[in-house]
Amino acid sequence: MTNGVGLTTNAHVDFWVSDTSNFRMVYDLGQTEVIGSLLFAGYDQIQNATGKYEFYVFNTFNDASSWQNDPVAVYDNTANTTLAQKITFAPNQKPSGRYVGLKITDVSVAGSDLCARIAEVGVYGSYTVRTDITSADISSLHNSNLIKGKLPSFISRASDSSRKEEYMTNGIGLDANAHVDFWVNDTDNFRMVYDLGQMASVESLLFTGYNLIQHATGKYEFYVFNTFNDASSWQSEPVAVYDNTANTTLAQKITFAPNQKPVGRYIGLKITDVDVDQNNQCARIAEIGVYGSYS
Repeated sequence: MTNGVGLTTNAHVDFWVSDTSNFRMVYDLGQTEVIGSLLFAGYDQIQNATGKYEFYVFNTFNDASSWQNDPVAVYDNTANTTLAQKITFAPNQKPSGRYVGLKITDVSVAGSDLCARIAEVGVYGSYTVRTDITSADISSLHNSNLIKGKLPSFISRASDSSRKEEYMTNGIGLDANAHVDFWVNDTDNFRMVYDLGQMASVESLLFTGYNLIQHATGKYEFYVFNTFNDASSWQSEPVAVYDNTANTTLAQKITFAPNQKPVGRYIGLKITDVDVDQNNQCARIAEIGVYGSYS
């Protein structure tokens, strides 16, 4: 089911089932992945194509075992039946997790058929997220940070602490009092843009918030723009979206798949939830990192 042969004759796997509406399987990706698209390919004969199925994404194997999550994608193949489908998520709707579940809720468009036939299942990532980042990691990454020592070219709110914007790219990381405070009125739209000076291929991005978990940053988005006019309008889709409210950590490093690396000159950061404490209006940032190579 994962050998890439696809819809050729006899490439599928048969599963004869007694419950035709609840055939399930789970794949372990080995690490947390942000999923860009999913593939399901059934039998190569249209009269026995798979009828209906659902994809799930879980953070833990316990979640996968309970199947209590909502599906991330549901497909009904009974009306306009085809042999295979690829589901692609919008940039700000990509699910993330380590485990991918497939539940077939109608094994065949032929109502009397008790066989689930699967030729290929595909999971395609956009980027991975590492959440165990330490100050030592940040320090070791500092020399390769493309915005090392830089100030933002644009920021929607100036710093409200004695520590100014240059602290966000100094490589100190999660040490006490290493962060910069930004008290904001609009807690879901705090923005800044960095100019790399020339076009670059971005391999990974780092965000580090406050060193106290109760005031970690809630949600944010990264953007890559070609021109400052693009950066000023914020009309592009984000290249990475992270929700830190469920499994909260202090810092995250986002690494793009080899064929998914964004290219541009300007890096935008939009914080859409400044604090996991919903009563707090302060965005706290310790370090921002951009890693890659100039074009």
